[in-house]
Parts: sequence; structure tokens; C-alpha cells
Amino acid sequence: MGRRLYPGNIILAVALAPVVMVAFSAAAHADPNFPPRKAGLWQNTIIMSNMTMNGQKMPNGMGPPGGIVSASCVDPASDLKLMKRAAAGEHGCAPPVFGGGGDQFTMSDSCNLPDGTQMAMNGSMTYVSDEEVTVETQISSAKMSGNMHMDSKWVGACPAGIMPGDFGMMVNGTFQKEGNVNNVP
Repeated sequence: MGRRLYPGNIILAVALAPVVMVAFSAAAHADPNFPPRKAGLWQNTIIMSNMTMNGQKMPNGMGPPGGIVSASCVDPASDLKLMKRAAAGEHGCAPPVFGGGGDQFTMSDSCNLPDGTQMAMNGSMTYVSDEEVTVETQISSAKMSGNMHMDSKWVGACPAGIMPGDFGMMVNGTFQKEGNVNNVP
């Protein structure tokens, strides 16, 4: 995949980005007034900025050039499974707390990091349409802080061979399946 190597806590921040995506993807279904996302292939691009580690400002644009790009094939059943998983909280994280309604939502969460420190995540989600969602999240811990911006967009029908619930990373424009939310406990 040609991944660049980053200092330990940067890898952790990059690893937490999917947790934020899962939590906000589920927010759509945690509130019954939130319209559902359109079924099909969704591409998520996460850009990290204003990152500091151990008091030192890190370069903007941390992570791969163009951001961390993932994708998922969404249908109503896989979104429901994702909602139930996120509502329970990811391993090492408290269940997220959602607020808001209409086209504006908030989320707060905290996770225990492997080094024993705790990371807090607070953010907002804007439902632009059933084909686009944007997320702004602030992360902070005793050792690091920064912002994550996510654009989540519907890009069309799920291509042949990609099933509802499939998720993974986009590598050089190609979907690399990592799993299926319907097979995750």
C-alpha cells in the first residue's frame, strides 16, 4: 500500500479516524429524525490538521497526501449494524454521546490509549444531503491534540463484487476490502 511511517502517536491518531467515522455514521440512525444515507458506495476522506505532539506542532497535512481515504458499501441493514456497534462503543472507548437534530449533530467520546492516557473526541456533523455528510472533530489527550475533517460522499452504486457492509481503504483509486460490518461482532 505504500504507507508512510509516522511517530507512534500519529499512527494512533490515524487509527482513531475510523472510530470517529463509525461513530458519526451511526449518528444518522441514532436520531430517528435524521434522514438515511443513500444506499451505495460511500467514500470518506479524512484530513488531519493543527496537530501537536508532546507540545510540538506537527506539520499540517499529516497522514497520506490527500488524506486518509476509505470506502464502504451502504444499505439500510449494514447501516443498522454499524449503528448498533457504534452505540456500544469501540474497544477501549466509552459509548459516544450524540446530540442535535435536523441537519446538525454533535458527538463526544473518549478512549483509553495503549500508553494509559485518555483521548477525548468532540465534534459536529453536518448532513448536507442523503449523498454528502461532513464531520469536524477535535481530538485531545495529555500528549497530543488536533483536528480531523471528514468529507463523506456517495459516489454511486456499489461496484460488482462489493457487497453491502463491505468496508476498506482506497489505494490508488482502487477499493481494498478490509472486512464487512455484517461479519464484525
